[in-house]
Amino acid sequence: MKPKLVGTYTMEAMAVVSLCCIVAIFVVAHHNLLVDGYNSSAIRTAKEASSLVSKFFQQNPDGTLSAEALSEQGLKPAQGVQVKVPLDNKKADNWQIELWHDDGNLRYTVNKEGVKEHPK
Repeated sequence: MKPKLVGTYTMEAMAVVSLCCIVAIFVVAHHNLLVDGYNSSAIRTAKEASSLVSKFFQQNPDGTLSAEALSEQGLKPAQGVQVKVPLDNKKADNWQIELWHDDGNLRYTVNKEGVKEHPK
């Protein structure tokens, strides 16, 4: 029996192409789930850091904020989450923290106004 032709492709070829597309969709969806999880761990750390900064400056009104100072306050970032305090934002009047996960696609900025999300 001759295979039926659809244009210049056989039905088997169309089935293989369709299967490849379906697999690609599942791979991309899985990757997006992983990235969302990485971003979630970074934002959880950002929210925790916000309360610890308030505690730090209550104890040290003239103190200088740093990642080490946050660690001493009890901040334990999830694996892969990076914490950075910009050089010009270390005092109580203008503090800011930047957080991100190495494998995530978002960066979070934490300051007195709250947590803001930015593309990485």
